[in-house]
Parts: sequence; structure tokens; C-alpha cells
Amino acid sequence: AYLPMSFDDRIAAVDVATKFQES
Repeated sequence: AYLPMSFDDRIAAVDVATKFQES
């Protein structure tokens, strides 16, 4: 499983995933 090293990393990963999903 992917474990973000920080909360910011988690937010960034979710943001990128959301952008790909909406594309």
C-alpha cells in the first residue's frame, strides 16, 4: 500500500489522482 510520508504528500497524490480521473 502507498503510505504518504506527510499529509501534504497525501493531498498532492489525491489531487493528481482526481485530475486524472476527471480527464
